[in-house]
Amino acid sequence: INNVLTQTYFTNDRAKALLGKSVMELLQMANTAENNKHAELVIKRLTIIGAEYLEQISCEVVGNLMSSALDANTIFAGNIIIQKAERARPEEVPTELVQMFLDNEMQAIRNNGATLLNKYPDNFIKDNKEFLFHLANTSYKDILDNVLNRIKTIARTDKGFGDAAIYHLLYVLVRKEKFEGSHAIVKQFITTDLRDFWNGLNPKDIVTLIHSNYRDSQLTGYEILKNYSKISDFTLGQIISLGNHEILAIRQWCWKYFKDNVSRIRTERTKALGILDSKWDDTRAFAFHFFKTEFTETDWDADTLIGIVDSVRVDVEKFGKELITQYFKPENALLYLTKLSEHPSVAVQMFVSSYLANYAADNTEKIKELDFYFRSTLTRVNKGRVAKNRVFDFLKNEALKNEESARFIGTIMDDLSAQTTVQDKATCINILTAIKNRYPELTMHLTIIN
Repeated sequence: INNVLTQTYFTNDRAKALLGKSVMELLQMANTAENNKHAELVIKRLTIIGAEYLEQISCEVVGNLMSSALDANTIFAGNIIIQKAERARPEEVPTELVQMFLDNEMQAIRNNGATLLNKYPDNFIKDNKEFLFHLANTSYKDILDNVLNRIKTIARTDKGFGDAAIYHLLYVLVRKEKFEGSHAIVKQFITTDLRDFWNGLNPKDIVTLIHSNYRDSQLTGYEILKNYSKISDFTLGQIISLGNHEILAIRQWCWKYFKDNVSRIRTERTKALGILDSKWDDTRAFAFHFFKTEFTETDWDADTLIGIVDSVRVDVEKFGKELITQYFKPENALLYLTKLSEHPSVAVQMFVSSYLANYAADNTEKIKELDFYFRSTLTRVNKGRVAKNRVFDFLKNEALKNEESARFIGTIMDDLSAQTTVQDKATCINILTAIKNRYPELTMHLTIIN
């Protein structure tokens, strides 16, 4: 039959009609082994009858062949497009069609797609770079290798193209691998062939890469970070986030930045203290040492120190208390006592209560300023027993020193005796009794019968 077809002359109309009707029949066939064998025979004979007409088949029909169920049709579509690209301008082949070839699971079809991709001239690729970059997220190693090779070739002479390419490749790394080893391939490409374009990245891109879920991605980000020339563009929050990374070398980079940029850390002190929230013990230990050795008394204020003590981490709370003790100023005592009185930690309550005698002893006016502190400390239920006892002892001692203090403290004890626990109620009554015995003329709810 093939010999007969080779020797038979078909008019243009006849050949086109045979080609068109046969393609329509091929599109209707189910994907079975028998149908594929039959279709391969049909396609071979169509090529004999009208090979010169294949390139005239529209891209829409080629797309239909690509999308059809029959495997042979997909191969046929590839042959048609290759012939189109050879006899016409490659740019006339739609990128969407080439994408379909490159996404196909059959190696032969992908090879056709790669051939078409390589026929596109550089200028066309530059104008359609998003198409090429999208292909880097492929499921097939052969296509990834082809795409990266094309990127390397164009980036050598076009910096803007290289800048755009590395940006898109970074976001291939932060996504899940489409095939095993794809991240390693992209990492190798970025760290060897695209080194000249690292400084075109933004700090946000590098931080995103370092904090991705994949080790190759994290290491790529770290390699770029070590050689990045615009470190000052990083926000302090971004730098601190690196001190919270699981890779030790990245945490150490953060520590080194702090040591090398003390003036900036001082200027942005409030933000810099965020490093104390790190989940890593070694980062917090570094931060404790850094702030102790690099900061002086003038670098701290009461609100900042109180903020450190407010941490939920025990070691940070302890560090804050050490700083308050080291840089304590009597004029800030009221601020410490009132603000830290709200702290839920028993250790902080004990710490605060220890300042009472130093600040308010023998001073009725200062005692009155601490009304809120006394009430908030003494009304806590099942908390801060040591702190409570210290406050009760302080108030009792001060109440017996002069009548004005006794009157003020007696009012507090009067109120508390009606709402506290049995144990604290008894303490309040004992203090009221002592006050009444010392100053019988004071008015209070307590009446001493005997």
